[in-house]
Amino acid sequence: MPAPLITLIVSLCLTSVCVAQSRQIPAPKQTMPIAIHGATIHTLAGEPIEDGYVIISNGKIELVGQGMPPIADDVYFIDAKGQHLYPGLVSIGTQLGLLETGATDVTHDHNELGTITPEVKAVIAVNPDSDHLPVTRETGILTAVIFPSGGRVPGRSSAIRLDGWTNEDLTILDDAGLVIDWPNNVRRSSRGGPFGSSESAEDASTDELDDLIEQAKDWKQAYDAGERDHDLAMNAMQKVLHGEVPAYIKAQTIQQINSAVAWAKRHKLNPVIIGGSNAPECAELLISENVPVICNGVMSLPSRRDLPFDQQFTLPKRLHDAGVTFCIATGGNGAHERRLPFHAGKAVAYGLPEDAAVDAIIKNAALICGLGDSHGTIERGKVATLILTDGSPLDIRTNVQRAWIDGREISLESRHTELNDKYREKYNQLGR
Repeated sequence: MPAPLITLIVSLCLTSVCVAQSRQIPAPKQTMPIAIHGATIHTLAGEPIEDGYVIISNGKIELVGQGMPPIADDVYFIDAKGQHLYPGLVSIGTQLGLLETGATDVTHDHNELGTITPEVKAVIAVNPDSDHLPVTRETGILTAVIFPSGGRVPGRSSAIRLDGWTNEDLTILDDAGLVIDWPNNVRRSSRGGPFGSSESAEDASTDELDDLIEQAKDWKQAYDAGERDHDLAMNAMQKVLHGEVPAYIKAQTIQQINSAVAWAKRHKLNPVIIGGSNAPECAELLISENVPVICNGVMSLPSRRDLPFDQQFTLPKRLHDAGVTFCIATGGNGAHERRLPFHAGKAVAYGLPEDAAVDAIIKNAALICGLGDSHGTIERGKVATLILTDGSPLDIRTNVQRAWIDGREISLESRHTELNDKYREKYNQLGR
């Protein structure tokens, strides 16, 4: 191969990789206590605190109160009078960091080969230098639960913080739950009787999922007895089988939801329904079995032509009115994850109370994905992952002024802000 051609190929490969390199420098560890005072503190654990303060030390919230914080010489004071302090937003079910651009195959790390791959761990493939991370942080999203895709069991989700040098720096939970793409029309399974109400449109059964569960249980028993070698796939199933992490099941229709919940409970799993377009019609089952729902894509089209245009817009309100535990997600691939608060804002415009909408993208989201003990509210002992805003995070006019992840103040610059500054300067120079 001629040398000039080799040089061209190498340069094109490097260009495609550099497309996914953000310019923002990850924040260093917190070195001194921080006192944010004068803001309205939206703790989400009680009523907002007017003229409140939060003291952060060693990445954790040390004290929350009203008025002036205790004075100390080694505390960095931030006057936030007239502003609002919220916990950082939590995005669930995204491919943030796994998919940079549809136009470049080398940046597609969301889809593993094979249909049953529980050993896949999403965080391994995350690009910590993805340009989507700083863009997403700009609207207050500081924590994400990323999902692999493709196949019946594409792998395990991971919870990450959106700032760090490496995958290890980003990782909060490397295994946050098993992702399952539920069959569209479930026929009678040979292992447990009917799971769905329809037997006419038969295109799948739960047999392969039942096989996976039974194989994982048998392997564990044999492995503990010293009769089997280590197996990545079977070992990866153990946390979900023991109820330590949820089974995230993608299901939209009444039949899918009913059959998925019945199957999960029969195997003693902790299911979370993803999508749930018809979840309000299954409210009684979801409440009785304590199954939460992740509303994917409030700004979506109806699932059928004969449904009202606002079916998805009103989905969160209908779940709220029915008493179902839920959170809101975008259902996107990462490039537009920054729109999460506006999905919640859309739900407010169609009847969901604003406080419930804020909970749906912060507190409820943290609880559903297993981060409720550390994230989602402003309380003593929780991680200091916070945003300081000039208004409600649901309002598209609101700006996030400052943000902290584990007490580290992070950059809110991104490719978007850099381009905004560039072209504003262009027209300033032109006198326009």
